[in-house]
Amino acid sequence: MKYSIILLMSVSLVFGFGCKKKSPTDGNGGNGYTIEDYFPLAIGNKWTYQIHYYSPDTTYNFTRNVSDTGRWAQKKVYQIEQIGIGPNQFWALYYNDELRVYYQYPSDTSDYYIELKEPLSEGQKWHPTPQDAGKLVIINIGSEITVPAGTFDKCVEVNWQAIEWGSVDVMCYAPEVGCVKSWSDSREIKLVSSQLQ
Repeated sequence: MKYSIILLMSVSLVFGFGCKKKSPTDGNGGNGYTIEDYFPLAIGNKWTYQIHYYSPDTTYNFTRNVSDTGRWAQKKVYQIEQIGIGPNQFWALYYNDELRVYYQYPSDTSDYYIELKEPLSEGQKWHPTPQDAGKLVIINIGSEITVPAGTFDKCVEVNWQAIEWGSVDVMCYAPEVGCVKSWSDSREIKLVSSQLQ
């Protein structure tokens, strides 16, 4: 299903290593941030979202929180629990220049998708998985997004063209917060609140 897209908000998770601000010429499109900033992961981080489905007209809230850590491939893995919408848990890790999201604890054979990829610059393209014909593209850096949790600037907007589902989603990530908004032709997700370590 579209768990990966919702997840994105990443989940933005929509979830850190602490912010690593770099100089404006850091190779990440000049915005001075890394994927760790746009998807901050630390135990205790929590995001509450409002999801609105257009048909049928339904709105409810769900929460994501980083609940545990582990290790895989000499990298720290973060367990994210999701309450109020499926899947109930997933795992995320920074792997080289990618943010990878897994639906089961990572292993050499685990399926994952790449939610964000550096350099964070307009036009950056990648496939969500090695086998997927779909693509993600950074379509804007520096936008301002307003949601119930507030107004966020320096946002990165990612367009996900899911060939498999025949849909297009847009996810917006704010530095030091995570995913603040996501929308498609069937639903819209907005950040209501966050508690970040």
